[in-house]
Amino acid sequence: MKTGDSKLIGMTQMSDENARGLHYINPIKSLPPGTRQRSPFYDDIIKEFMNSNLLYAEVKDLGRKPVTMAFTLKKRIKQKNLQNIQVLFRNKKVYLVRTK
Repeated sequence: MKTGDSKLIGMTQMSDENARGLHYINPIKSLPPGTRQRSPFYDDIIKEFMNSNLLYAEVKDLGRKPVTMAFTLKKRIKQKNLQNIQVLFRNKKVYLVRTK
């Protein structure tokens, strides 16, 4: 194949020197913009717990896997730097705990 041949499978047009050794990946100049928007779902759960006077609460089954719920809630709490809320995952259930 020639260097300028546009029929290179899975590779952008580049010199043989740059293409040498790349069999499974293509070099790119930048990443495409992300299209995913963040859901306020987990933020709403945290806000509801913060506005309540409860020390402990079980998060209802809302159609998501409990492990995913616990992981994402922990991540959001850490991002918001909330020191007084803890997420626990026990017996396939997610619990929120208010700490002091």
